[in-house]
Amino acid sequence: ISPYTLLDTSRLANLWQLCRMTNPAGRIVEVGTYKGGGALHLSNCCPDRKIIICDSFSGFEAIDPKLDGNFDKQMFKDSRQEAVESLFRTRQRNYELIAGFFPESCHGKNIGPVSFVHLDVDIYKATIESLYYLHDLMMEKSLIVLDDYLRKTEGVNQAVAEFVAQEREWTCFPLFPGQGLLVHASWFARNGAS
Repeated sequence: ISPYTLLDTSRLANLWQLCRMTNPAGRIVEVGTYKGGGALHLSNCCPDRKIIICDSFSGFEAIDPKLDGNFDKQMFKDSRQEAVESLFRTRQRNYELIAGFFPESCHGKNIGPVSFVHLDVDIYKATIESLYYLHDLMMEKSLIVLDDYLRKTEGVNQAVAEFVAQEREWTCFPLFPGQGLLVHASWFARNGAS
């Protein structure tokens, strides 16, 4: 998948292992797929699960100059919906590709229940909006992996801090070399108690 992703081997290994730990009855969602390599990697690790692949295919919607200083509006505009769709269609995978700015692009669509998310949207607005939207779709013992957490992306860091402060059943752990793992409290519940 190396021609189709900017993710390094360590981050790909984290995605593989963590996705396989989640409920196979839940869907896999990738928000911010770029050229589709991360999503294909997740589909390869769990080929029987449906994967929902979301991307604007037109770069960023809005960048906050104070929080998102590592990015500009011209980045990631070279991704093509048709090329990503071809990766999955030719492998006969159970997938759905949703183009547009997430989560607005999912209006009227049923993408749940979800047990694993790879959220790679890089900036504050997209991260916070995605987290609140996905929160209501997640099954018990779900995991969300955020790319670029604690990796000089202040927008992602702030969005995660705000989300876990508001939604206390989620906790974020840093993963080497630049990801965050959001773990739901249901992983730690005993005898049906939260």
